Amino acid sequence: MAPDLRTLFVLEPPDTGLLDSFVSHRLFEAGIWESPGDSDGIEQIRVVECEPARLSLCGRIFHIDQTLHWFWLDLVLANSGTKIGWTLHFDFVSGSSRRDRDAIYLSHRADDVTWRVVLTGDGKIRDGKVVVASRENFSAPQQGIRGQPMEAVTDLERAVLLRFLEGDDPVLRALRDQLAVAEVREREFTGVGFFTYFLRHPGIHPVSLPDGVLNPPLVGDVELQAENLRYGVGFVLFVKDGLLHFLEGYTKGGEPWPDDLGRYVVRRDAVPES
Repeated sequence: MAPDLRTLFVLEPPDTGLLDSFVSHRLFEAGIWESPGDSDGIEQIRVVECEPARLSLCGRIFHIDQTLHWFWLDLVLANSGTKIGWTLHFDFVSGSSRRDRDAIYLSHRADDVTWRVVLTGDGKIRDGKVVVASRENFSAPQQGIRGQPMEAVTDLERAVLLRFLEGDDPVLRALRDQLAVAEVREREFTGVGFFTYFLRHPGIHPVSLPDGVLNPPLVGDVELQAENLRYGVGFVLFVKDGLLHFLEGYTKGGEPWPDDLGRYVVRRDAVPES
């Protein structure tokens, strides 16, 4: 009897351990994650197609640093019934408009959105689990990685960060040097704001900080007033291990983030004394 792909994984969190293990091991084997244990669980799953010979789903998986990453997994059973083909899309590239951000919820194919990484391979179903070849047996045509270059910091993000990092303090000057070469690893839009995560370049020297979070008065209060927002936007900048980690932006009063901010100005209440 041919295997039934519908029985491979439990698709209701929190009982998604087998799916979690499959995704995290593929990311580890491809060098995307440092360890298969880097996963901190799957938060959300959307089943796109669920048939005996085809399974297509997308979801969000936590990294242990508490960043969330979208993934899309396609499994197809070969006609022989003994071989399975899989494609794992990881970290979709979201635009700034609400339509772009909602695409992952509305798409019926992974190719409808853009992904940073795409992994493909073959395997077999054994004892109710997908078993793939060892890393040594993978060849380039079997497991292809199509990586997209990291995104640049936007004009808005740069304006906010420069406001945060104003001043002659050596720590602030060092963080401005990091900003000059910063790239964005991931953006997450929440509907009322965003999280922008920065890539950790191995050649950048960390600064010495007593705390992992930059708070006023070291940084000061930064806010944005926009034409299409009534109450404006607040920001929090996080530094981890002496490196720029992520920038959080949130609308004040929970106002929905507009498709277009319109004209805006970034202000700071006070610049800390050096």
